[in-house]
Amino acid sequence: MSNQGGPRRVAVLPESTGAWLDGVHEGTGTVRASVDVAEGLLWSSGSAAGLREVLSGSPSLRWVHLPVAGIDGFTEVLDTDRQWTCAKGANAEPVAEHALALILALYRRLPDFARGGSWQARAGRSLRGARVVVLGAGAVARALVDLLRPFHPHCVVLSLSPRALEGATWSHVGDLETELTRADVLVLAAAATSANERIIDAKRLDLLPREAVLVNVGRGTLLDHDALRRALLAGSIAGAALDVTDPEPLPDDDPLFAHPGCVVTCHSATVGESGAELLRDRARANLVRFVQQRPLLGVIDPRRGY
Repeated sequence: MSNQGGPRRVAVLPESTGAWLDGVHEGTGTVRASVDVAEGLLWSSGSAAGLREVLSGSPSLRWVHLPVAGIDGFTEVLDTDRQWTCAKGANAEPVAEHALALILALYRRLPDFARGGSWQARAGRSLRGARVVVLGAGAVARALVDLLRPFHPHCVVLSLSPRALEGATWSHVGDLETELTRADVLVLAAAATSANERIIDAKRLDLLPREAVLVNVGRGTLLDHDALRRALLAGSIAGAALDVTDPEPLPDDDPLFAHPGCVVTCHSATVGESGAELLRDRARANLVRFVQQRPLLGVIDPRRGY
């Protein structure tokens, strides 16, 4: 990536959703330019609509940045003609914070107390010594393991490739079913791909101990929600907390909203100005790296789809 000839030219599209990126290029060594002459593109929308047409008319584009962590809505437009990045990991800390809150809510029986309407018998469990199994070994998993450390659980992180995570044991995702039989807490924090769609299905939910709880802060498609409804009704797991669902949003009459053992937080792990600021910080950091010819953050492998 040569930087000869002045500032690097970067476009921001679609313009209708690009206000949150106004001024992000200032001081980075880049200038905003029309996409037909731009070397980089900051895509400002969480939807891929229109992106394919932009790419086909922009032969000079060498880099595209997507403003989302989960890119399952963009896999059809990914190519190997340019480098792709996204916001994966940018929101890791607030998502991990949310996951911890959901784990504690289930373990301390907070939904029961909140819905009780009167003085309740003492209930709840401690995380000390609990076996927390995390599916996915990305930035959210690392941040969650760090947050869990003061509670002294035993953390197991599952992924396809070996990862060194301080405070956790790594295991290959092929060991998932063995780990499910020993889990006290199962946290879904993986990217969504065609290979792991509904990876937690009825068969695998049945492997969880009756006292286990499930938390999903990854993607809704990782979980078979019909199987989860049946498991909760049968009491074969102790509870579930879902920040992401499939479909999303859930219909208002979905029984998961009413089940006393389930908490649905409506994709709110990252909300408000802080979430938007983290996405903006990631875009700005990559603009600087693009100019300095340094490795970009949140690099996407188009062949793997994440």
